[in-house]
Amino acid sequence: MQRVRHLACKYALAAPAARRAARIPTAPARVTITTNTAHPAQRRAPGGLRRWRQRAAVVLAAAPGTSAAPSGGTGGLAKGDVIEVVCTEVASTGAGVCRADADGLVVFCRGALPGERLTARIVRRKKTFAEATKVASLAPPANAAVPACPHYGPCGGCSQQAITYAAQLALKHGTVSDALLRIARLPAAHVDAALRPIVGSDPPLRYRNKVEYSFSHQAWDGAEDSPPAPRAALAFGLHRPGSATEVLPIDDCHLATEDAAAILRTVGDAAARRGLVAHDPRSPSACALRHAVVRRGTAASNQAAEYLVAIAGDAGRGGAAALARALDGVAAELADAHGPTAGGGLVGVVAVDVPGRHASRRRAAGERVVWGRGWIEETLCGLWFRISPSSFFQVNTAQAERLYALVRDGAELRPEDVVLDLYCGTGTIGLTLAARVREVHGVEVSAPAVRDARANAARNGIENATFHEGDVAGLEPSSALSGKLPRPDVVVVDPARAGLAPEVRAYLKTCGARRLVYVSCDPATWARDIADLCGLQRGDVDADVAPQGPYRLVSATPVDMFPQTAHVETVAVLDRDGACKV
Repeated sequence: MQRVRHLACKYALAAPAARRAARIPTAPARVTITTNTAHPAQRRAPGGLRRWRQRAAVVLAAAPGTSAAPSGGTGGLAKGDVIEVVCTEVASTGAGVCRADADGLVVFCRGALPGERLTARIVRRKKTFAEATKVASLAPPANAAVPACPHYGPCGGCSQQAITYAAQLALKHGTVSDALLRIARLPAAHVDAALRPIVGSDPPLRYRNKVEYSFSHQAWDGAEDSPPAPRAALAFGLHRPGSATEVLPIDDCHLATEDAAAILRTVGDAAARRGLVAHDPRSPSACALRHAVVRRGTAASNQAAEYLVAIAGDAGRGGAAALARALDGVAAELADAHGPTAGGGLVGVVAVDVPGRHASRRRAAGERVVWGRGWIEETLCGLWFRISPSSFFQVNTAQAERLYALVRDGAELRPEDVVLDLYCGTGTIGLTLAARVREVHGVEVSAPAVRDARANAARNGIENATFHEGDVAGLEPSSALSGKLPRPDVVVVDPARAGLAPEVRAYLKTCGARRLVYVSCDPATWARDIADLCGLQRGDVDADVAPQGPYRLVSATPVDMFPQTAHVETVAVLDRDGACKV
């Protein structure tokens, strides 16, 4: 049950400092209810949205000032009703947290921003909370900004373009602060001492080096009350929030570079002109298209930008070779329009076969180069990396360099150190540290990622880095994986959103490392892990007795890797110590 509470907290993390700066009203809003009999599309939500709803059900346990159940004027709220609310804070999911009445009914509203008064349509009603979509803004927040993208709002890719970038940074800094206060239960004085200013992104737009659009036969017009779109010609863009089938056609995503956006437009137009079809699980057909990805890199020879296009589909029995033949015309058109020049350009088009659920088990996913080559290059912290369509690489290259610099500086490395890089992926963090230490050992469960890490080490002439394939959760004293690893002086962890497994936290407590650098993409699970590693318990906030644990929190630095969204990364530095105090 404790784990559920921590997961739920991420949806209730507030930003009190940001709210004060923005003069966000705290009084609940007057409620106006309008019954809407024409309800939006009825469809089964994708798994991610279902999980969001399940975890949101216990948000009230973590959100101060909310009641256990609604009463009064909102007791009759139903799906499809339109209400007037004020957004008081933002959850780390990007949804605005609104109060619908004086009794504290929580309404999670997609598109709402702190300080904004708006009307919202209820799309799901539970006993203690509701979910809604924004209908209209009645009064913008004090820090409002004009969104750069014409698709902002209906498109779910960005949630914060309608406020200034300074306000975005304040909200994210507040999210990390609240995680330490509410979940890690650190005293406020400790949080103030450990928490560093947030590292903003420059630029805050056009920063992504990887962009993915989906193919569909259902084009959404962007209106929230639109019924399910009828089957039509090929549509290409981003999924309608909450829908696995409808796509909002996108001309230009302002998180992608202008060249990448132009390449994606050509992909969609060329596929439509050639009569290619979108994948439909209800009526499978050979060589049906699923999505297209554009990746941007930097050529080692002349530092020019280079692009790689990967088009994924269900090729049927013909496999990747058949899909490649179907994409010949698209690739030729892409090469003509965006082919390489002295100043950079498109260097390759790859077909990626992604079998459907009913495909033969003997048929694995495969890739086939249609035109050019199947990889690009990129430089990061002075090292060169080769990136294939399936390779993991940070999507904000400039900001990744700033994040890795925080890791390097926070580790305070010594020439004789042994560094253990857990959840190492393709080895980028460990390899950037290798020149400063005696040895680096990386551990990663993904076999392809381990192969890429070893290749990246060889490509850069790094001989003191070893990468091990294995599950980090298996790092028990008696395990074979643990037997391959030397005693570390410094440990770097960069887990997925679920954070550190209990077995990993147990290993870190006993491994003897003098310093731990924790890179996190989820403030809630990160704060849970900080509390455990430092020996904090609920109630320690006001206790005079210092909590006992092997680590103490030295610093926590938020990093904005994904501007215009609610996501925030954090780099925490922990020292081995008998008490968690800063």
